[in-house]
Order: sequence, then C-alpha cells, then structure tokens
Amino acid sequence: MVWMFKKLKGEHKRDHLNQGITLEEASLGTPCVICHNVTDPLLKSFGFREGKTITIRALGVCNGPIVCEISGHCVAIDRKTAKKINIMVNGCTK
Repeated sequence: MVWMFKKLKGEHKRDHLNQGITLEEASLGTPCVICHNVTDPLLKSFGFREGKTITIRALGVCNGPIVCEISGHCVAIDRKTAKKINIMVNGCTK
C-alpha cells in the first residue's frame, strides 16, 4: 500500500480520508474497517478480524486505553496495541 502524505506545520501527516491509518489515529465515533489480518490471538478472540467494522467509543485520559465497539460489544485496548491495527475510514480497497 502506498501512503499519501500531507505536510502540515513541518510534519508529514497521512491523509486518513483516503489511505490507511492505525486505530490509535482514528477519530472518536467514526466507523472504520480493519484492513489487515490481526495476528494477536487475544484480539482475534475479541473479534478484531480483517473486514470488520470498528468504532472508537471512548479515549482514556493521559494516553489511557481506547474503548472500541466491534461486533456489537465494547473492548478496551491499550494504545500500543492500537498502533498495530491498520484501518481505513472509507473502507478497504485491495
């Protein structure tokens, strides 16, 4: 996948409306689609699989956990784990 970058205030930012981002970078309340196979067996058991729709419901303060809704239930995951999950805001294109 080729990443598109924007230059904002001297920093490169991914264009999250057209290209993939990580779950940690997603906006609160925006439905997103998981775009790669999640290898962590614990995350798989919670329903984190390629093609599933996920929505961020709450963000913990001081870099606390991210609460996301997937398959009708809410799961809290830490931000380090959220960085490993690639998503698309407008759906996956392969």
